[in-house]
Amino acid sequence: MLRRAANAAQQFVVERTAAAADPANVQTRRDLAISHLKVGRALQKKGPSALAMISYRKALTIFAALSEANPVNVQARRDLIHCHRRIGETQTESGDVAGALASHRQALALAESLSAAVPENAQARVEILLCHENIGEALSKLGRLPEALESYRKELRLAETLVASDPGNAENRFDLAMTYSKLGQTQVALASQSKTPRGERIEGWREARSWFQRSLEIFLEQRQRGPIRVVYAGEMEKVGKEISRCDAALARFQR
Repeated sequence: MLRRAANAAQQFVVERTAAAADPANVQTRRDLAISHLKVGRALQKKGPSALAMISYRKALTIFAALSEANPVNVQARRDLIHCHRRIGETQTESGDVAGALASHRQALALAESLSAAVPENAQARVEILLCHENIGEALSKLGRLPEALESYRKELRLAETLVASDPGNAENRFDLAMTYSKLGQTQVALASQSKTPRGERIEGWREARSWFQRSLEIFLEQRQRGPIRVVYAGEMEKVGKEISRCDAALARFQR
């Protein structure tokens, strides 16, 4: 980890020197911004995120300037979206969930603008999906569960579209399974609230189980096609446990 941080810092020095020598060169400025991102990522992995955030915001300043100077440059706009998302993820890790929500919403606005300007750009749609996921997670952490559920539903529509457009893409199918799981988790959180009317809680547990079941079916289907990554095997196990949890909750209501 220390070696990665040192390598990132060394690369940053090289890129900064190149950018200073030719400040009008778009590529060297982008390279410098990317180096800021790499340094930030290395610092973030080492511990406290305050120093990482400084690097990320330096990258953001450069990306924003490049995007503003050339609004039709798709790469510049994607770089800016990615940087906002990186900042939001770092804010979440540091406990600034409200700040993270604002960052992810900025990223979403940029991604939607890019998608509208370049409808054929599939990556822009992926960025929108990721933004809705990040926003849903932030809203969940803030206890704003109905809003989180809406964000995940938007993510779901995009995930289903991606699977439909490329049915053989395993990663898209795993992403869909994860989206189903997040919808289930949010429904569980809502159904677990004691102030929620009994009928709504029962319906919530049933809906949660349905989402988890859909998620599990995808995991099982993909496993039949061949070995799956450890991270997905772990998620599949979690989904199975969540189904059992839903069954137990529904059984308690029937007593």
